[in-house]
Formats: sequence, C-alpha cells, structure tokens
Amino acid sequence: MLRNLSIVLIALLATPVLGVALDPDDSKEDTFTLNHKVDRSSFFKLHQTGSNIATSGTIPIGYVQVKNNTRDGFRVYLVSENSGVLKAQDTVAGTPGLQDGEVDIDYSLVFTPKGSLGSGMQHNLAIASAALANGEANLVEKANATGSIESLTDIVYDVSVVISDDKETQMQMAGTYTDTITVTYQDL
Repeated sequence: MLRNLSIVLIALLATPVLGVALDPDDSKEDTFTLNHKVDRSSFFKLHQTGSNIATSGTIPIGYVQVKNNTRDGFRVYLVSENSGVLKAQDTVAGTPGLQDGEVDIDYSLVFTPKGSLGSGMQHNLAIASAALANGEANLVEKANATGSIESLTDIVYDVSVVISDDKETQMQMAGTYTDTITVTYQDL
C-alpha cells in the first residue's frame, strides 16, 4: 500500500505543468492578483501628571502621544483659555476685582519628543506665552500644506510648563492663578 502511494506521488510530482495549446493566431490571457493592505492608524492620547505650578523653573505636567500613518497627515494644536498666562483669579467671592494686587504670570511650554515624527511633518518644541495669546499654536503640522507624508509618526511628547526664573518672587506672592490648555488632534 505504501509502495503504491509512493509511486502515485512520484508520478504526480514528475508530471510537468502544461499550458494550453493554442492554434495559430490565437491568444490566451491569465492574471496575477496582487494585494497590499495596511490598516489606518490615527491615535491621540493626552495624560496629565501634574497641575500645581508652585515655583519658577521647568515643571512636568504630562505627555501627548500621537500615532498616524495617513499620507494626508494630521495636526496637533493648543489653545489657552487665558491667552497664555496663569490668570489671577478673584479670590473673595462676591467682591469684584483682584483683592491683593495680583498680576498674571506668563509661561511657556516645552515638549520633549520620544519616538519618530513622520517625514513631511514638523513640530514646534517650544511654545511661548505670546504664541498662545494669538489663538491656536501648532505643536505638530505638515511641513508643506500641499505635500504628502512619507512615513509613520509614532511619538510621545513629554510636556512641561516653564516659568522664567525672574518670576520666582512673583510666584511667592498671594493669589490664585489658572489657565486651561486645550490640545486638539486633527486628522487631515
């Protein structure tokens, strides 16, 4: 039985692959089908690790993570609720105005990247108070508005608030100061 099976297998393997015989002036077509598929990746995450800005210097506040593999790219921008300053708040309920002569505190943001930014994208790793005062400040954008992105972005930005050292004495004075920064990821 095993011998007969071996003979059949040898016969099948030794049989040449034959095409179709054609008559003169005939033609025959067949096709190869090729496929390539990569799933779309468009991911954004913001994680806050701190919010208390107690002294001057560089204070870590969290991270922003972005993944994107689309050729039309994406954009990440920031908007400050108080135009790029820690705004002095009225601390006495029902009494209009600031009670102790508080003054707004300007700051900047710095971003430390880890990972890869896609070819055709660019990032702004330092955003000053003045840039936030003008509305939307871009963290990541296309390098050329009409260009295509050539490679995957998979990056994490550690985010820190920077209060200049010349504000240290102001940071020791009474008052409540706040700002809210909205970070928006926009897939293009």
